[in-house]
Amino acid sequence: MRKLKKILAILTCALMGFTLAACSSKNKINEDALDAYAKAATNITKMKSAAYDMKLLVDADDMDMHAKVTMDGTYNAEKKLQLALHMDAAVNGIGLDDLASFYMKDDVVYANIMEMEKEYNELDDQLLNKLKLDKETGDPKKNVEKSFEEMTMEEKDGRKVITAVMNKDGLSAAKDYANKSIDDDTFKLGNGIKVTGIREGSYIFTVNNQNQFERIEMKVAASYELDDEDEKKKAVDMTISLVVNLNDINQVNKIDFPSFKDYKKADSRKSEANDLLNELSNENAL
Repeated sequence: MRKLKKILAILTCALMGFTLAACSSKNKINEDALDAYAKAATNITKMKSAAYDMKLLVDADDMDMHAKVTMDGTYNAEKKLQLALHMDAAVNGIGLDDLASFYMKDDVVYANIMEMEKEYNELDDQLLNKLKLDKETGDPKKNVEKSFEEMTMEEKDGRKVITAVMNKDGLSAAKDYANKSIDDDTFKLGNGIKVTGIREGSYIFTVNNQNQFERIEMKVAASYELDDEDEKKKAVDMTISLVVNLNDINQVNKIDFPSFKDYKKADSRKSEANDLLNELSNENAL
């Protein structure tokens, strides 16, 4: 389980590398693409419910690790954030079906780890604030103009497909943001991991005719420093791809939850499930 946790922590940190941070550079930004992106970015902060599925691929030849994580679920944030998430994974071809299921209901997170641990953890105000979906993220247009060197758009099947490439300063800011998130006291992701550089970052956004993000594809090439099995520092290069699909936007009225009768309160001092909750709780960093 310890090695699995390390891998999951790395994958979570990989997600954090994708951020629209503010930096300056010369760029080639298509105005129509910028307008379409800005509308969708504004709408996603107002989105109250959706069904989603994600696929994360990580290739790290230095570690001889090739991992795939798939997630699907639903959420509703009309009042309190309610969420259901199911996760499967495969590492180097070895499947980990039904790896974990996470639920959030009435400010409590429930975790089912491989049907071996079923625990719950009450969320404090600090963590609840981190999980807010409607946080102010600044002017989307200004973020794009300062973070991307290129943004273009084409119409395809009645949808707008936006391709964007981050600039050098944007990549540097993404690295800083990732490391800040790793060191955050709330999520406790540190675990000997540090992002030393992000060399490449690109996005493909698919926007529907309601000006909502329907699909987000991201790819990044990054370098990490982490502790190996002997607790020695090791440099690792990774190529990371993430695809997120959003469906039934603002149409999910009910989330199916299990009974939770056999879930026990997590003990932060010794709980594997509680560790995974901390490592995976930054879902809305995207």
